[in-house]
Amino acid sequence: MIVTANLRDFPAEVLSRFNIEAVDPDTFVVRCIDANPVVAARLVEDAPAPDRLLERLERDIPHAVGYLRELLS
Repeated sequence: MIVTANLRDFPAEVLSRFNIEAVDPDTFVVRCIDANPVVAARLVEDAPAPDRLLERLERDIPHAVGYLRELLS
């Protein structure tokens, strides 16, 4: 897997020959949360300022932050 915000330079047709997938950072983090939602929620809860952390991340990974907010509610 290649994690990049520049997906247009990593065409699926080319990467599939090498069994590689390109995903944007938001999708990658959502998949990480899916892999272990309990650990993901705990990481945020244990942060010094969880709300501030989520606010700072929201611009770059909005779906992942929304997912984390659901887990924490």
